[in-house]
Amino acid sequence: MVGFFIWGLAGFWDRVKRKIDFEENQSSQSAMKNALREREMERDGSIFIVWGLKLVWVIIRGVFFPIFYIIFMIRGEKEIKEQIEQTQELKATLES
Repeated sequence: MVGFFIWGLAGFWDRVKRKIDFEENQSSQSAMKNALREREMERDGSIFIVWGLKLVWVIIRGVFFPIFYIIFMIRGEKEIKEQIEQTQELKATLES
C-alpha cells in the first residue's frame, strides 16, 4: 500500500513543477488574477478543500491505477497469444 501511495505522489510532484513553470511564464495580468483568486481561496479556507481533494485523487490514482494496469497487461497477454496462434495457423495454411 505504501508503494502505491509513493507511486501516486510521483505524478503529484511533476504537476507541482509544471504549475511553477506555468506561473513563471504567464503575463502580469493573469498572474495578478490568479494571485487574487488564490488569496480569496486562502481567506475563506476553500484552498484546503482543493488541496485535500487533490491529495485524495493522488491516493486513489496511486492505488487503483496499478490494478487496472495489471488487468490490462493480463488481457493484452491473452490477446497476443491468440494473435500468435492465428498467425501460426495462417502460416501453416499457406505452407500447405
